[in-house]
Amino acid sequence: MSVSEFVGAGWRSAERVAARAAAPDLATAGADARVAPHVVGAAALAFAVRVALVIGMPAQWHFDAYQRWAARDALAVQVWLPGAQAVVAGSAAAGLDIAGMRIVQSAVAALAVGLAVALAGRLGGARAAMCAYPLAVFGPFLTWSAVPYPESTLLVGLLGGLLTVRRWPMVADLLVGSTALVRYEAWPVVLGWVALRRTPRAAVAVWGAALWAGLRAAGALEPVAASPDSFADWEGMGGRWSAARLADLGTTLYYQSTGAGLPWLVPFAALGLGRHVEGIERRGLLLALAVQGAATVGWLAGLGRATSRMLVTPGVLLGVLAAVGLAGALARAGTRARAGAAVGLVALSVWSAADGVEDAARYARMVGPEWRLLGWMQMCPADSWAIDPRPQPGPRMRHDGCEAIQGLSALRAGTDFDCTPWGWGGPAPTLAATWDPRAHRYGVVRLGGTSTVGCPW
Repeated sequence: MSVSEFVGAGWRSAERVAARAAAPDLATAGADARVAPHVVGAAALAFAVRVALVIGMPAQWHFDAYQRWAARDALAVQVWLPGAQAVVAGSAAAGLDIAGMRIVQSAVAALAVGLAVALAGRLGGARAAMCAYPLAVFGPFLTWSAVPYPESTLLVGLLGGLLTVRRWPMVADLLVGSTALVRYEAWPVVLGWVALRRTPRAAVAVWGAALWAGLRAAGALEPVAASPDSFADWEGMGGRWSAARLADLGTTLYYQSTGAGLPWLVPFAALGLGRHVEGIERRGLLLALAVQGAATVGWLAGLGRATSRMLVTPGVLLGVLAAVGLAGALARAGTRARAGAAVGLVALSVWSAADGVEDAARYARMVGPEWRLLGWMQMCPADSWAIDPRPQPGPRMRHDGCEAIQGLSALRAGTDFDCTPWGWGGPAPTLAATWDPRAHRYGVVRLGGTSTVGCPW
């Protein structure tokens, strides 16, 4: 199957799922039938922009993504839950390469956008669905959903549950419960959801947490690691945490949010809530936002740094409420105000999308030396390589160039090349690549064998 055929098939599948998930509930709630085209349109836009990002930036970015791809044969990786990894493992099992896997990730993100727009339409009608279009290109979500990170999967479960709770409450409980297999901060959301539902039947929502706890207790799904690095964010946290440091990180995160246009959503999100918080959908959104806010504080303290990824989930949830609030304000506004709002939404979309693309490009540039090294390795297919990798600075000094190489290619340390600091072994090397910090590049020397046509060494 060609890439174009795969893209078309993936989009048609995501479109059908989004339409089936949204339409029955919208019809049951008596919502405007004009919402459905906006659901499909926003999802299509979200998918197209992400596929363009995959094609334009073939080097995927950041180290969690590298670890997930390198461990693509496993469901349980490092300290992470298996829900998001199932998308990676399923893509690899279907024979897809990195680009194909990222397109699948893009389809999951497009589904999440479609559900978000449908939920805005549920709460505020067709005008709210129209106002939710910027979610398709919300910068942080754009950056982190074109590579294998769990936010898209988390949002599909959460938004799908909020959208189906009136028509199919059991399906909603199962969907919300699935988020417990994606991120640990979803566990309090699941418990709060059971309380919000006010019926013993909602206890089925704990199925994801119960399943994972049972599997871990039985040792049936032991996590694997594709590198020696530890991904436990709480390791050594006491030495990195202080109130002043946390305040500085919060300020940094705020400035990052301005690049994504997030502060503009807050006042309209307040309007979306209205004077009274009514309906399980709004209460569910508030619950998820509160838990995510607490998780972000812990995330800042654990990582010791602020990243745009922390804005993804709260930004999408705020975006739904902001679309509802703006739609309510426009219902009482004149023609000029509506035209101004349309221009403002387009400007916000362009601003946020540009910030997301710039963010992605910055992360992709970080592994430029490893990307070039992979090009050299492809020029010498008859050789085996030993790599003394570039260290990756950070609060925990936990990543290096070998991990990037595994995440940028199908190669694996210990099998296809020898990462010398890891000590995992590998084929007897004929070429060695060593990081030169002064030149900021890898130097290559021949250890054995003979050069072939096209190989510079």
